Amino acid sequence: MVAQTGFEIGEQMAGSGKNRFPTPTFSFRFSHMTVVLDVRYTAELARLNLGEEEVAKFQTQLSQVLEYVEKLKQVDVSGVEPTAHTNPVYNVFRPDESRAWFNAGTALANAPRQANGLFSVTKVVE
Repeated sequence: MVAQTGFEIGEQMAGSGKNRFPTPTFSFRFSHMTVVLDVRYTAELARLNLGEEEVAKFQTQLSQVLEYVEKLKQVDVSGVEPTAHTNPVYNVFRPDESRAWFNAGTALANAPRQANGLFSVTKVVE
């Protein structure tokens, strides 16, 4: 569905207290819904530093996605059975049977570092 008035870019105050800052918002009006996309706030949550050109580009792209979603909502799917996958999915697990396996010494044979019969790895979380 095509937007009635296109899009509007405005500013809204985000944050609280002394950390309030103006944030551009993107408002897109469809005939029966209004969606506000705050690209800058979403980018901040994702820890992305976007320039003004990127914010405008993403706002345009998101509006195009929303237009396409509105077009998809117009399709009559009353005779289509709901599915979770496009192809049939079956349980493909093998039977749980015990079998011979190697011991700890064999598993650690090619380990670059080991201590007390365990793999020794560098710390990745502080």
